[in-house]
Amino acid sequence: MGEKLGGWSSNADADAAERRGRDLSWFRRAVESSGHAVYMTSPAGVIEYVNPAFEKLTGYPAEETLGETPRILKSGERDEPYYEALWETIRAGEVWEEEIVNSRKNGEQYTAYQTIAPVFDERGEIEGFMAVLNDVTERKNAEEGLRRREERFRTMFQRHSAPMLLIDPGTGAIRNANEAATEFYGYSVDQFTEKKIQEINRLSPEEVARERRRAEREDRNHFVFDHELADGDVRTVEVHSSPIGLEDGTLLFSIVHDITARVEYERELERHKELVENVPVGIYRNTAGEAGTFVEINPAMVEMFDADSAEELLDQPVSRLYVDSVRREAFSKAVQENGRVTEAELELETLSGETFWGSVSAIVSTVDGETYFDGVIQDITARKEYEQRLEDQRDDLEVLNQMVRHDIRNDLQLVLAYAQTLEEYVDPEGQEYLDTVLESAHNAVELTKTARDVAEVMLQTESSREGVAFWRVLERQLEGIATSFPDAEVSVDGELPRVTVLADELLESVFRNLLKNAIQHNDKERAEVAVSATMCADHVEVRIADNGPGVPEAQRAEIFGKGEKGIESEGTGIGLYLVSTLLEGWGGSVWVEDNEPEGAIFTVELPRAEHSIGNDRDRS
Repeated sequence: MGEKLGGWSSNADADAAERRGRDLSWFRRAVESSGHAVYMTSPAGVIEYVNPAFEKLTGYPAEETLGETPRILKSGERDEPYYEALWETIRAGEVWEEEIVNSRKNGEQYTAYQTIAPVFDERGEIEGFMAVLNDVTERKNAEEGLRRREERFRTMFQRHSAPMLLIDPGTGAIRNANEAATEFYGYSVDQFTEKKIQEINRLSPEEVARERRRAEREDRNHFVFDHELADGDVRTVEVHSSPIGLEDGTLLFSIVHDITARVEYERELERHKELVENVPVGIYRNTAGEAGTFVEINPAMVEMFDADSAEELLDQPVSRLYVDSVRREAFSKAVQENGRVTEAELELETLSGETFWGSVSAIVSTVDGETYFDGVIQDITARKEYEQRLEDQRDDLEVLNQMVRHDIRNDLQLVLAYAQTLEEYVDPEGQEYLDTVLESAHNAVELTKTARDVAEVMLQTESSREGVAFWRVLERQLEGIATSFPDAEVSVDGELPRVTVLADELLESVFRNLLKNAIQHNDKERAEVAVSATMCADHVEVRIADNGPGVPEAQRAEIFGKGEKGIESEGTGIGLYLVSTLLEGWGGSVWVEDNEPEGAIFTVELPRAEHSIGNDRDRS
């Protein structure tokens, strides 16, 4: 090995020869120890020397290599013109440097950075060539892997459905954006690359720069920002940003997710949680079944059931809080079967043993396959006590109504009968006093009728409407008024429409009170009352006009109040209040306005039964 290397010499003097020999010996040892493969050829290209690194790299031992040409290393990756250019270069005395793909003895390919330089003798003639091979296979493989990974990354980057940006960590300049980003933000790729991320992020430029540095150092890779879109809309986004090495250098790879809806939902949940925590109504969730237990409760539940803490109440079985276990089971069963129960009134018991009434509403909900009851409890103890007081008052009013309708009215009828009998026995002087007694007795009888009607209204638990032939009721009241007040002129303008209205048997009280009011409070020598009615699409209007003093505009809203009296009225003022109350319960109304040239017009509006749901029958 290395025959020629050791034999290269000149005819210089002995000292020069000795120095050269030492230099060559040093050079040989350096080449032998080199980590790079080295081989030397003759001017014709025949290999005359290889170092151990060559043998290791190529797999060819020296004894199989010497005398061969470098063609044994060819992999076929380069064509003949390539090698012709190589030889032309080195034979011209120049150095050839380039990466080349060679084959080892076993056929395996490797990549080497090859430097071939001519070796000159003392005369400047080329006496051979030296080639140095640096194995760069691992680097090339790494570069190829990086290239492929970058290619895959760029393919993923462009095709991914999530908006993605590549950002310069130093300046914030946007280097690239994928198609999803252009759709989300409303900017083209060209427009993006002219912007910096701080033009989109609503934070200050200083804050944005600080967050970029944190992402670059990998101190943090998850951020939540407000980003402004091209149309000015601001969206809350979640950004995952990490440094990535690409051909362009290290950039921040940022994946953007629009979480605006999620953030708004979370805010709504927070508001809901705050509401639940502060609302003065008990809110709970418990497991279903007889052995149900509380899962969640709000502070109002803790206070309502007199618990020392939420934990104490959560430890209690739900059944512990119900006074009547049978009603509790029925309530639980109803919720289970119907999916919901609304405002069930149940008697409950606190942990300290106090009882109270609660209005309980609950629905069935399913979470992860588990069934729960979500409910609300409102303390209605005060309402129940009030309702009981009302019930007691109703009972008392019923007794009073019986007294008015029977005992007092019977006595008044007796007074009237005896007073009328006395008319035969009094002289003209006493007749005036007797007439006063008779008038007052008649008024008292009428007052008992009104009191009876008021009591019936007050005793009603709900409005009971039915179809009533209003014209028949009105005609009967007109006949009665004509009989009771023969000096008054009562007329009907036109024909009364033959339609039914939604009312009840107290409709006669409405017409009786209005007709009497038109006559009794009239200041003329002869009271004149004109009645008319008009049928409209969904209601009937009845007008009762008089020639009395009228009602000042300032008093028109007040005269229908409880106990309010008309001008110079000596009555109780309860009649018009009764009229208004009855009409309101039926869905009608009453109002007063001026009559021309004088007097007042009371207008009653009654809903037509034919245009209303619940028309039971025609009542006359």
